Amino acid sequence: MLFVLYLDKFKFETILRSRGTSINKLAESCGISRQSIYNMYENSPVFNTTFEKIRQFLNVDFRAISSDQTLAHEIMKKAPDKIKISAYVLNQFAENNEACLLLFNSGEMDKFGKKFHWNFAVHFNKKENEKKLMALRQEIVDKCSPYNIEIINSSYNL
Repeated sequence: MLFVLYLDKFKFETILRSRGTSINKLAESCGISRQSIYNMYENSPVFNTTFEKIRQFLNVDFRAISSDQTLAHEIMKKAPDKIKISAYVLNQFAENNEACLLLFNSGEMDKFGKKFHWNFAVHFNKKENEKKLMALRQEIVDKCSPYNIEIINSSYNL
C-alpha cells in the first residue's frame, strides 16, 4: 500500500502526556526547535532528521506517532507515467515481501516537473530483502530518467 506519513498530532501528544513531558521539553531534549514540530503538524512528511530524533528520544516505532494520508493517491494521479509505473512496481515488491511502501516528497506538492523529487521508502523487517530492493532500486532509477527518484530501505534508518 502506498501512503504518505505525517506526524499524528493526537497520537504524538498522547504519548507526550503519558510520559509527563511537553513539546517544549521534547524539543529541548532533542536539540530541535518547537517550530519544527509544529511544522510537521501542518502536513510536512515525517521522514526527516527532526522526526528521527523525536522517534529515537521517545523510543517508539514510527507508526506510533504518525498516520497515513490519502494525499499519496492524489499525488500519484498527477505523477508522470514513468513514476506511476515505478510506484506500481515498488508496491508489488512491498506486497510480495510483507513490506510497507511510503511516499515522502520534497518540493512543492502541486509542481510535478522534472525537478520534483520523488522519494519512496520501503519498510520491512527481513534483512535478506535488502539486496533485492537495491537491485530493483537501480532498475527503477535508470528507467525513470529524467525524473528524480530515490528509493530507500527505511527498515534500517528508523
